[in-house]
Amino acid sequence: LGLVGDGLFATFINAANPASTTAITHSGGGRIFRDFSLVSNDGRTTARNGLTHDVAGGHNVYRNVRAYNFNGYGFKGVTMWDSVVDNLIVERCGNATEYACSILPGADSSNHSIFHRIQVEHAFDRALYLDASWCVVLDVHSEGVERTTTTSADVSHFLRGTLCTFTNLRIDGLVPGDSRTQVALNGGSLSDASLETVVYSAQTAGRGSTIRNMTAATLTIPDTNIGLPTFEDCVISGAASLAYTVATFRGSNFGGDITLNGNGTRAELHDCSFNTGAQVLTASGSTVLYAWDTLFDDAPQAE
Repeated sequence: LGLVGDGLFATFINAANPASTTAITHSGGGRIFRDFSLVSNDGRTTARNGLTHDVAGGHNVYRNVRAYNFNGYGFKGVTMWDSVVDNLIVERCGNATEYACSILPGADSSNHSIFHRIQVEHAFDRALYLDASWCVVLDVHSEGVERTTTTSADVSHFLRGTLCTFTNLRIDGLVPGDSRTQVALNGGSLSDASLETVVYSAQTAGRGSTIRNMTAATLTIPDTNIGLPTFEDCVISGAASLAYTVATFRGSNFGGDITLNGNGTRAELHDCSFNTGAQVLTASGSTVLYAWDTLFDDAPQAE
């Protein structure tokens, strides 16, 4: 491990040393990490990692920290409490098993922290994994995930939150449509998001979540979801599919069909619109559709 430069924006070089698989490992609390870059210079030929915050600890600050070119994670936070992450940049990191950037609960939870501007650029296979509680996540920019051994059917981005706020997100693949984001909200909200393939699931029965002003190519709510989500002012340009769940859509637009599967599945559509050719398809038992002031380009839909 070497250091290039001094003071602000210094650069640490993780040399090709087989004994050094993680550049910096930190545990505990009350530390400030700021204004430096971690760079692996072995051309991603060896599995290596950047910075990890491991073991419970609070009141840490990570500001203007960059990890580059690690064939493993660039940043991993485990059991982060009451901390601030401000301008975290992870570039050309990740592989088929390690997310380029991740926040994990560990044996407890990562909670009551603020994440402001997380950039995960040109990750490989697995880009971003956030699993937090009572946190605020502002401004996530993750574009250009590249598939090497995984496919577009594998999750590249995972957003799980218990009473968290996620806002201002842009996620896409190096090849359009290659990113797959799984959203698992236990209460809380996600807003102002531009995503591609979205799979939504909830963690706790009866605890509703709100997804607001989201654009997505497709939306799937599988039969594991029983969290009563509400989607407001969203645009789904392709197909949407719901199974064994109840979801409410307000002021949203659909470019493709909505397919409802399973007994008790219900989509409540309020002030929504469907593009030409798009429709609601019901199948597999007692599926119920309610529609209020919802417009279909082909023909009006009665209440």
